[in-house]
Amino acid sequence: MKTIFAHGLPQFSARRRRHLSRRAVVPCPLVRHRAGLLEIRVMCSHCPHYAEAGSSLQCWANYGSPKLWKYRPGPMSRVERALFLGGLGAVWGYPLIFLLAGTQWFLLAVYALTSAGFFATLKTYLCSQCMNFACPLNSVQDETRQAFFERNPRIAEAWGVVSRD
Repeated sequence: MKTIFAHGLPQFSARRRRHLSRRAVVPCPLVRHRAGLLEIRVMCSHCPHYAEAGSSLQCWANYGSPKLWKYRPGPMSRVERALFLGGLGAVWGYPLIFLLAGTQWFLLAVYALTSAGFFATLKTYLCSQCMNFACPLNSVQDETRQAFFERNPRIAEAWGVVSRD
């Protein structure tokens, strides 16, 4: 860095500007968009909301997303689970690359704290009440899950749950 402009931003040398411009950056919205389509395929297509009438989802997580695939009740396969967790890691890990490469320790700490708060809130208030039992983040109590299966025999059959009768 050479000098500081009047507004407080550093002026980078020509060499540093070339280095910054050579970084291959994938726009984050593009990564999130593709991960969203992946999520709908591997996770949302297992959700009972996906079986509802209409051409778009009516759930809290992906309201308005198109239903591009058929409804597939039952648990996710290992490949689907790996794809979902990999997509989640790509979306949430994307900013880490730049925060670590730029040695932005304060922003990294803020990102880590807000991410932890987000996931704690998600698990406490949303995942504990969600009817998509295929989701790896689902934390519905077993009694509630069993009551849901008793009221929805088609889903229970897909999950291999035997009724208590």
